[in-house]
Amino acid sequence: MKKIFTLFLFAFLFSAVTYSQSDLKAAGETMERGLFQTVKDKDWNTLEGLIANGFQSMHADGPKSRSAAIDYIKSITFKYYHFSDIVVTNNDAGNIILITYKLTFSENLEMTEEEKGKFVNNLSVWQKNGEKWQWISHSVFDGNVKK
Repeated sequence: MKKIFTLFLFAFLFSAVTYSQSDLKAAGETMERGLFQTVKDKDWNTLEGLIANGFQSMHADGPKSRSAAIDYIKSITFKYYHFSDIVVTNNDAGNIILITYKLTFSENLEMTEEEKGKFVNNLSVWQKNGEKWQWISHSVFDGNVKK
């Protein structure tokens, strides 16, 4: 049932919907959370449909193409994740959504003492391609760097 709801939610969000400025944050946040749930559920067919051709990501070890990013994502296992400090913006045409946030995650159901307080800063870019939204870019930065 959960999988059916997730697929329905994606179908609704990625259809030809025009978002008002007031709906922007909720729509962007819902897309990003849905993406993470897809990874958590290991629903690789849905994931591949969400990632645009030309996708590129940046990680501590360098850039990843669409295929390298998909392989990397498939290697991730997490049971717990939490978003905070979410900021959502868009371009004037309304076909690009940018989302920045802090992410805390764990391979365990609860955070271990060592993991508590650690996070990564993320930047995701979603682009409207035809009638659906697709993930076009993502960057991950260590959030625990001392200033």
